[in-house]
Amino acid sequence: MPWFIPVTFADNKVRQDFFYRLNVLPTELPPLRDRIMDIPIKDADQGTISSLAAGSPGLTALSYKTAKEKILKEFNHTYIGARLSMAGGNIIRSAGMCEMDRQALQQIMKRYDIDPDKFR
Repeated sequence: MPWFIPVTFADNKVRQDFFYRLNVLPTELPPLRDRIMDIPIKDADQGTISSLAAGSPGLTALSYKTAKEKILKEFNHTYIGARLSMAGGNIIRSAGMCEMDRQALQQIMKRYDIDPDKFR
C-alpha cells in the first residue's frame, strides 16, 4: 500500500510514532501577512488563479486597512460584475448565483459603487 493512502493506527499498518519521526527537519514558514504575493484569488472572468498583489501594484506599501479595502473592492467588482453579466444585469438572478439575499447584494453593490445598468 503506497504511503499516501490514509491508514489508521487501529489497523496497525502505521507505527504510532511515525508522525513524530517526520519532525526531523523543522521548517519555518513566515506568516501570510509577510507573503502577500502568495495569496491566490480566483478570477471570476477567466476562471484562473491570479495573485492579489499582482493585480494591485504597490499593495505592500499600503496600510493593512487600505490594502484590504482595495482588494475587497477589486474582488467585488470582478466577482459581482461577472455574475451581473451572466444574469443580464438582473440583481435577483445575480444574487441567486452568488448564493446571497438580494438585499445583501444590493448593499455590497452600493458600498462599492457597482452599477447594474452597465451589465444590461
